[in-house]
Amino acid sequence: MFPDLVDKMRVHPDPQINLQIIKLYKKALKQVPGSKLQKETSAEINKLLRMPAPKTEKEKLQAKTVDQLKRQAKKVGAKLVTPEGKAKTKDQLVNSIVMKLRLSGKSDSQTGKSNTAKDMSRSAKAPGKRTSAKGKTYYERRANRSDKPGSLLDNGNGKIMNVAQTIYRQLGGGKFATMTGAKNFVDGGNFLSFKLPSNFAKGGINYVKITLTPLDLYDMELGKIRGSKYTVSKTKRGLYNDMLRSTFTAETGLNTSL
Repeated sequence: MFPDLVDKMRVHPDPQINLQIIKLYKKALKQVPGSKLQKETSAEINKLLRMPAPKTEKEKLQAKTVDQLKRQAKKVGAKLVTPEGKAKTKDQLVNSIVMKLRLSGKSDSQTGKSNTAKDMSRSAKAPGKRTSAKGKTYYERRANRSDKPGSLLDNGNGKIMNVAQTIYRQLGGGKFATMTGAKNFVDGGNFLSFKLPSNFAKGGINYVKITLTPLDLYDMELGKIRGSKYTVSKTKRGLYNDMLRSTFTAETGLNTSL
């Protein structure tokens, strides 16, 4: 009557609904097989599985008219025309607004530019008591630490800091780094680059660079580094943010999540 729990967890895209399903599944396992109570629990699980998935930020924007999107684009500071001077299409407006919203800074977000390559060469001190240059005492408890691979670009509070941070999160953040072995992340301003373990990805690819274009789309460059020589293996252009993971997996053969 009850499929494997892992399959249940993967069926519905809403994590909150999945938590309810897990609780009900565990409850059902304690009930008498085939009993009325277990059948009722099974019906509750099936009802949850049929619930519609929550609309994403992009889906909400796509439901709006072009005029509404133009007004919102102006509000968030997104451009209404392409670099060639042509009016953006509805899809382009949606993508530009999504990008601006994710890059919008908050009071507790970083305002300057990170030098991730330099940060990665440093070793983090253990969390605890600190004394500032002015002699003030404070406590360091940051989640983004150089002694935890893949965490430097992940500020741990759900806030987007810059373009590289946005790309990193869209790839899967720390889980992506763990699953693929990605390392040496570099924040290049309008791009994020990183290396992969040698002879790990398909075709010997060990370097990836993802760049945000003026059209608010992404270009993904995949290549091979051998000593001081670098060779571009393939370039995928005009990718939307929700295409990054699938494109990476298709070109490297590496899964970005479990």
